[in-house]
Amino acid sequence: MVERLAESLDVPNADRNVLLLSAGYAPRYPTADTADVEFSAQERMLAQILSQQKSVPSLVIDDTWTIRMRNVVADRLFSEFRPHYRLPDRVANNALHIICHPDGLRQFMPNWTAYAEPFVRELDRKTLMEGSYAAGHLRNALFAYPGVADASDRSDTSLMPVPLTLCLKSEKTSLSFYTAFTTFDLPFSLKARSLKIESLYPADSSTARFVERLSSNPM
Repeated sequence: MVERLAESLDVPNADRNVLLLSAGYAPRYPTADTADVEFSAQERMLAQILSQQKSVPSLVIDDTWTIRMRNVVADRLFSEFRPHYRLPDRVANNALHIICHPDGLRQFMPNWTAYAEPFVRELDRKTLMEGSYAAGHLRNALFAYPGVADASDRSDTSLMPVPLTLCLKSEKTSLSFYTAFTTFDLPFSLKARSLKIESLYPADSSTARFVERLSSNPM
């Protein structure tokens, strides 16, 4: 009965485990914290998609916003910024912590507030409207960082950028990407539904040339 209810409400895997535990049953769904998880057929499929997107920086992210995979061009793109991160190990591979932590990617994002706002609002929605324990836990952790609660409280949603644009600026370069997410729904696969691909498409010609150099570099 618990699983039928969770299925009908499309509850994420992490929250299904919470429901099962509350009902006195053992958790049965894998989570991002499970060590040495063997790649499933779905994960291998996603890895193939990423490898084919050679000119588009792309990452696979699960329902807890943990980065599960990244393609070569994404790894090369963020390698310029990653040495400057000062993140605790427990959150160093979480996309939203990387964006929101003041010593993460945020320090290179001139439009950080506008970019972070939709993600924080989505966590608010999942926490308050859907009662998601996983979203609430992540939301509370992010709200400990300066400015995150302010991004959630902004009332004028008409100012939110469409499409969502990630701007990155360092001493060497200034980049701009449109952000797009692709979600999946495979028959009878709850795990596939919790995974999404984030793709970063160059928003200007200089960024396109930069990504082209990254993707053509044989290193």
